Amino acid sequence: MLGFCSRLPILTLLQNIAAITGQFSLAGLSDALISPLKKGRVLLLVDGLDEIHNDADRSTFVEHLEAFLGEYKLIRLVVTSREAGFGLVAPCLARFCERWRVAPLEEDAVTALCEHWHRLMSGESPKVTAEGRELARSLLENNSLHRLAENPLLLTMLLVVKHGAGRLPPDRVSLYGRAVEVLLDTWNIKGHEALNLKEAIPQLAFIAFQLMQRGQQTATEKELLTLLEEAHEKIPQIRRYATDTPDKFVKRVELRSSLIIEAGHQMEAGRAVPFYQFRHLTFQEYLAAVAAVEGQYLEYHTEDTVLTPLRPYIIAEEWREVIPMAAVLARKRAEPLMAALALEASALRQKMEKGEEFPGKSDWMLGRKLPSAVARLVQCLAEEAEASPAILATALQLIAFFAKGCGSNDNWSALIRGPYGSELLHQTWLLYASMDWQREIWLVQSFAVFAKRGRAEAYWGSKAGKAGLLEALRSQKMEEVTRGLMTITGMYWDKTRSILSLTDAKKFSQAVERHLFQDEPAICLAATWAWAFLREGWDMSAYKPSAQVLDRLLGLWLNKVNEEPDSIVSFAFSTQLGVLRNTWTPGLIEAQKQLVRQAGDRKQYRYDRAASLMIAFHARDVWPDEELAQRLAGLRNTATIANETNIGAVLQQMGDVGRNYLMELGLQVVK
Repeated sequence: MLGFCSRLPILTLLQNIAAITGQFSLAGLSDALISPLKKGRVLLLVDGLDEIHNDADRSTFVEHLEAFLGEYKLIRLVVTSREAGFGLVAPCLARFCERWRVAPLEEDAVTALCEHWHRLMSGESPKVTAEGRELARSLLENNSLHRLAENPLLLTMLLVVKHGAGRLPPDRVSLYGRAVEVLLDTWNIKGHEALNLKEAIPQLAFIAFQLMQRGQQTATEKELLTLLEEAHEKIPQIRRYATDTPDKFVKRVELRSSLIIEAGHQMEAGRAVPFYQFRHLTFQEYLAAVAAVEGQYLEYHTEDTVLTPLRPYIIAEEWREVIPMAAVLARKRAEPLMAALALEASALRQKMEKGEEFPGKSDWMLGRKLPSAVARLVQCLAEEAEASPAILATALQLIAFFAKGCGSNDNWSALIRGPYGSELLHQTWLLYASMDWQREIWLVQSFAVFAKRGRAEAYWGSKAGKAGLLEALRSQKMEEVTRGLMTITGMYWDKTRSILSLTDAKKFSQAVERHLFQDEPAICLAATWAWAFLREGWDMSAYKPSAQVLDRLLGLWLNKVNEEPDSIVSFAFSTQLGVLRNTWTPGLIEAQKQLVRQAGDRKQYRYDRAASLMIAFHARDVWPDEELAQRLAGLRNTATIANETNIGAVLQQMGDVGRNYLMELGLQVVK
């Protein structure tokens, strides 16, 4: 419906449809439609109003459409248009149409569209449907791509990119770059002339960067044209390729690609003026990164690095997506930017080690959000930004320091399984092995998650994965042994304990136990946690630990209980509540008994309380049985790892005193 056709009255179009389309079987269609039109039994669909390139032709077509509806008042009409090109005719359409925007696609709709697209492109088959479903899953699981996929136009663009290359590019920077090229070069090809990428991308990048600098996502028409005039005047690369005046360039980009669109009107000097924005914030952020890397910004000098224009914004929240993309685009030139981020993060580490405050500390301590500089480093390296070995080592150790068990919503899996995953584990090991770190940073938890997520869950559940894990536990190398121990802990900490069956847990428990007796603190600590997780929830009457193991844990516990409340050793003891009383009889001197009593009175420390009661139950002379039973019964109401069954098993062994409390708790009493 282009060219002269858009100037014809609707009925004339229908009468000439055979000649216009070249499908002469449609001759007589208009005659056949007259009766249904008069009876209102027709739904008229007008798709792509924006593809009428000429503004005057588009207005003329809408006028003809209104006249047609005036003649055939009972029919129904649906008109679709991108926002580009819609504004001019919106007032006319409003006289006879209601205006609706397409809502963001829900996840089921994204999946359905992906499947349908693949069937159209490749035919009907289970394999093709599965490919579409897998693409939808990958889009929905990636936060950045999810935001694009919920827009029908942009999801279609992603599908075009995927179809053209056979797959989506492996990283988002390449994907966004290809998407911009598709929109400028191959999108809407019938409606509007293609744009020269060398002309369009530098100008769009310039606009994106300048708006980001101003903290804006929109610009009035006057602001936009002023920016482009400055670009033509001051940026040689832009001036060299520009063929259109700024106003013509903006219109061509809008009609061809919708990368920039007229988004509405606002009041300026007492009159309504149009304002523009990028079709999606993602494109503004990507193009701003392009500008920073390619020098497409005001005040550019030949000696500038990628850091020069970005230095004021490297930890600014509004630039959180721009910084990593710029680092990736810069490739080997990213070193200054990576070094600046590492320097910012190092300053935060120093503050943490001195007990000082820093921006974002409270959220980070709660595991909610990484400090900004660290979050940027994670994203840069997850997206495979380049830097020298020295900067990489520093950056990765800082990430390990601040990871906080990987509880934040950052791209941990991509980092851990990417090309820097092995070095991340090594730097974490170096930090951990020094044993010179604050407990508050949760380094053990972070190490455990890194080790476990380094491979897929299916691998750890496989025969090869389990064999490799056992091999690591039997290694003579400290780092390899510790990684193996941390991997086991990671399975439990990462809530994937189902990977190991009870049979697996028993086998690994035997391999782990010998490391409890290591003199090297780093290995002993890792072994204690892995052993505790492996034995958690076992039937203690059937799988009792040896007296030697319990003696070793007791020695570790007595040595640290005052220095480290709720330590990993306390956690290990808490998991052993329920062990038969005749299994172990620790001999405690009075000073040690006093330590046990003190731990039992720490109401805020759940594992210390459970550990003290476990030790006291076997020592027999820390508290009288009546008091011990009362304390055990009170343990049931805490959020401790000791479960109801184990508490019941302990009380059951304490004769009538224990059974009385069992009845009070409503637990089963065995005579």
